[in-house]
Amino acid sequence: MDSNNSDANLHSHDTNSSSEDEANSDDDIDDLFEVLRMDKCTFLKLLDRVKDHSIFQNESSHPQALVVVQLAVALDRLGHEGNGVCNERSKELWGVSHGTIVNYTKRVLVAIEDRLAGELK
Repeated sequence: MDSNNSDANLHSHDTNSSSEDEANSDDDIDDLFEVLRMDKCTFLKLLDRVKDHSIFQNESSHPQALVVVQLAVALDRLGHEGNGVCNERSKELWGVSHGTIVNYTKRVLVAIEDRLAGELK
């Protein structure tokens, strides 16, 4: 699953499609959350809390990936680190390099710390 597919899968419930396509999309979404080791509701709540953080904004001519993609990639890394994750798996699954995965993870952790630090104490 590359980053474009993962983003499409996360938002597929917003599109108008046939019931067969919707069933396939639901399966893809279920597969995505199984990979992330997180249920959809929890993921969407976390996304809602961090999506507007300034760490995801830049003035570059090369825009960042969507926050939903960065969050999914970071959570996948955190959920599998030391448990079989390697550069090749990440490249194949998300279509991004190891350096990009590290950058996404750093951004997500900054956003979580800033937005949720008071609640976690």
